[in-house]
Amino acid sequence: MPGGIFFAGESKVWGGGIAFYNPFSTGESAARGYLITFGQLSDVVAQETWRPVKADLPLDVLETVELPVERHWPLESQTYSSLLHVGDREGVPMMTITSLQELTPTAPSGPYLRTMLDGLAEVLGWSLDQRVRYLLAAPGISPSWTAESLAALCESP
Repeated sequence: MPGGIFFAGESKVWGGGIAFYNPFSTGESAARGYLITFGQLSDVVAQETWRPVKADLPLDVLETVELPVERHWPLESQTYSSLLHVGDREGVPMMTITSLQELTPTAPSGPYLRTMLDGLAEVLGWSLDQRVRYLLAAPGISPSWTAESLAALCESP
């Protein structure tokens, strides 16, 4: 989808930076979609924003900020500030959560990156070189991670 990714913040689970979608970035962002119900989306957002899972998202409050996405809703979270409707696929809305706040780039952990590298291979069939180049282009990766250190993550069991 149009846009890019960057790493920032601090994952409470993985340690290190978290991958966020940046709709303002040039280029394309690799993405994986899951067909879920609105209730399931509400649960995922609650879990990722460390809120109690109790009710569906209140999508009646539409943010009026000009964004290169279909629609945008604010979230009450220190990590994820926005729910974005980034388009439709076969008539089904594609949604993502991200932060549109100014965040300081933070290097992600090795296990987090290994999961991303494996996912890019599984879903998109990208070669190791393609996956490494994609991640190296994201703010927050360098200088902590190099092409060699990213490739080494895929060589370990």
